[in-house]
Amino acid sequence: MKRRHYLGLIAALVAVTGCGSTEPAAPFTVTFTNHLDLPVTISVAGTNYATINGTAAGAGITQDVVLPGGTTSATWTPANYTYSDGTELADDLTGGTVLVANMAKIGITNTVNGKIYVDVWMINQLTVPVDVAIASTTGVRCLGNEPPGGTNGWGYYEMGPSVEVRYYAFGSHCTGSYRYWTSDQAINSSFTAGFAFFYATVAP
Repeated sequence: MKRRHYLGLIAALVAVTGCGSTEPAAPFTVTFTNHLDLPVTISVAGTNYATINGTAAGAGITQDVVLPGGTTSATWTPANYTYSDGTELADDLTGGTVLVANMAKIGITNTVNGKIYVDVWMINQLTVPVDVAIASTTGVRCLGNEPPGGTNGWGYYEMGPSVEVRYYAFGSHCTGSYRYWTSDQAINSSFTAGFAFFYATVAP
C-alpha cells in the first residue's frame, strides 16, 4: 500500500509539471517607415518578412510588418542601384539592425550609427559624358559615366569629413582634372530622403 501511494505521488507531480509548460510567443506587429528613396527589406535571422518601397517624399512610406514571437531585433537592408547590364552598384549604405517590440514604430533614415549617407544624383547638363566618382583620403572610387543630359542615382555614400563628390572627363577613368563638392555641401543640399542633386555644368 505504501509503495502504491509513493508512485501515485510521483505521477501527480509529473502531471502538475506538465501543466506549467508555456505556449510559443505570439507574432506581433511593428510599424516601419522608410524615409529612403530606395526600397528596404525587413528580415529576422536571415528570413525576409517585408519589402517597403522607397520614396522621395519627406513623410516616407509606412508599413506594418508582422514578426515572429520572441523577436527582439530586426535588420533592414536597402536595395542597390544597378548598371544597364543588371550588375548592382555597391554603395556604402548596407543597412542596420534595430530593436523591436510589439507596436513599436521604427524610422529608417540615411543616418545610421551616427554616420550620414547621401544618395548621389548626378545631373549632366554638358553635351558630353562625365565620369562620376566618390573620393576621400583612402582613394578615388570611379562609379561610372553619366551620359549628356542624364539624371541618375549612384547610391548612398558615407559623407565623412574628407569625402568629395566628383566628376571627371569621360574616359579618364577618374584621373586628371575634376569638379567637386565637399561632404558638407552634399549634406546641406540633401533632401529628407537623403538624396542630393549634383549638376555638371562646367567641363572638368
